[in-house]
Amino acid sequence: MVGALLIGPLLEHYGRKRSLIFVSVPYIVSFLLMGFTFFSRNSSQLYIGRILNGLAAGAATPASQIYVRYFSFLISAQLDNVSNIIKDN
Repeated sequence: MVGALLIGPLLEHYGRKRSLIFVSVPYIVSFLLMGFTFFSRNSSQLYIGRILNGLAAGAATPASQIYVRYFSFLISAQLDNVSNIIKDN
């Protein structure tokens, strides 16, 4: 929930696409932190990576839902136009 609250101002200022690109950076950092935990044997590194991953997942969820809704609306509008053309002929 915290990630979803943090992404709101970014969505309004930068838009959906750039916000999703921005959210990919914490994902990459968190996966690297969690992956290198094997070599460093530091459990706090794993916890930090998991928290960062949770924040990124929470931030990506609303942005991706809005992005998918926008494009599905465009596709359905285009399909409606095609079906109206077919009906008219």
